[in-house]
Amino acid sequence: MAGDESLTAGTTRRGLMMDSSKVFKEIFKIDNVKRVNLQWVLPGEDQDGNDTDLQAMTILLDREIAEKVNWENGGIYEKIPNFAERYFVHPSWK
Repeated sequence: MAGDESLTAGTTRRGLMMDSSKVFKEIFKIDNVKRVNLQWVLPGEDQDGNDTDLQAMTILLDREIAEKVNWENGGIYEKIPNFAERYFVHPSWK
């Protein structure tokens, strides 16, 4: 998914996490979805200075875990790295 950049790396990461929680909340309403691998892409620069899309964040979450999560909790997005099966954030957005 194409993410939105904010003024700082921290607010960009927080925004992606908030959007991720909204996506997970909705997609796991679909009964036959067992696992979701959400990948966020943001504009960036490669090692040669060329504009490119960078994999900014990846979150892998399975249904068993998603069903335990209280997606109505407004701050749940901050806890996603703790319960995700896999969590990656580009080093420049940490």
